[in-house]
Amino acid sequence: MTKLNPYGNAIFVRKPPGRLGNMLFMFASAYGIGKHQKRDVYFSQDFKLLPHMFPNLEGTLKFSTPLEQVPKLRISERGSAIFERHLYDDLYEGAVEICCYFQSWKYFSDVESEIRHLLKSNSQTLTRAKNFLQSLVVPKSLTNINKKPNKLVTNILKSHKETMTRKTLSRTIFVGVHIRLGDMTDSENHKFGRHAASTSYILKAMDYFRKKYSNVHFIVCSDDILRAMQTLHFLADQRDVSYSHATDPLLDLTILSQCNHTIMTVGTFGWWGAWLANGETVYYKYQNIPGSALDVRENNADLFPPSWIPME
Repeated sequence: MTKLNPYGNAIFVRKPPGRLGNMLFMFASAYGIGKHQKRDVYFSQDFKLLPHMFPNLEGTLKFSTPLEQVPKLRISERGSAIFERHLYDDLYEGAVEICCYFQSWKYFSDVESEIRHLLKSNSQTLTRAKNFLQSLVVPKSLTNINKKPNKLVTNILKSHKETMTRKTLSRTIFVGVHIRLGDMTDSENHKFGRHAASTSYILKAMDYFRKKYSNVHFIVCSDDILRAMQTLHFLADQRDVSYSHATDPLLDLTILSQCNHTIMTVGTFGWWGAWLANGETVYYKYQNIPGSALDVRENNADLFPPSWIPME
């Protein structure tokens, strides 16, 4: 006797290759497709780390038994960052597993506000990110106010510090800069079509924001911050550039999300930092080597929202 599939028309999702940025795309796109098609979505056990990072996901993500034990049809996309309308509109009857990247904002544009709510970092990380930004702009003379014998003086100084902090933060335009290095410089990845953004692009993007806004402060995050600092060594005397030495990817992502605007280079981690910041975003026009195997698997119009600005 054939055992009935208890999952009906559910969508199943397993962790894609790669790290946090790829996982967030897979979550958001599957969530958007599920909402659009009115289907339940079940995630593999790998996704259980997300609610620890983003508590609003608690109770929202449904987790499946091992995917191999569920009878289903496996559906793969044509590329990695190409929006496929037929997959968004109709994934066929019965349980299906979608694979593998689904890196397009178009899959979750109809549920954007929900995704933004669900991907709010946990309170501890959010506090650390805000404290980091505050430490960059508040005058040092106000960051270490010692207790005074005179309680009145202490209260006046504390009030002055809080006022200065609010005013300084409100005047400062933070621009997050994510520099992806790491595997982007590997020879095998280079053959496939990956490469790091040029230094000239980063400088051009910085100049764009300096000309457009006054009191700009750039926050550089990277998967290899020491190499990023070496790459930008000629900016060492620039007082409007600071570096995050966070070892926790979620903290870097949260710092980027708390910035007003974003400069991204390549990779999905920087993409999510920009999307969560929800300000003005400049991105490297040549994400992949033109004509490469990877280049034909991605479409910039599907990967980047139309309001984002490409630069060379």
